[in-house]
Amino acid sequence: MLSLLEMSAYGGAMILAVILVRALAINRLPKAMFLALWALTLARLALPVSLPSLPASGRRRAGCPGCRRGPECLPPTGHRPPP
Repeated sequence: MLSLLEMSAYGGAMILAVILVRALAINRLPKAMFLALWALTLARLALPVSLPSLPASGRRRAGCPGCRRGPECLPPTGHRPPP
């Protein structure tokens, strides 16, 4: 879970990104696009939630080396990986 300070920093970075996109593409993008970007930024600041990170597909999560059981098999359990 992100702290309020981290979420505020991400919101500030999003504001800077929108300002940068607006400065670089003011004559290339329709005005509705800028309204949509600002709406997303406002929603990000107004709704202090974070999406859970998903593990990368095809990668095992941390666990015993050589074990296929994944994170439920961590060292204090005494499990030894197969030879």
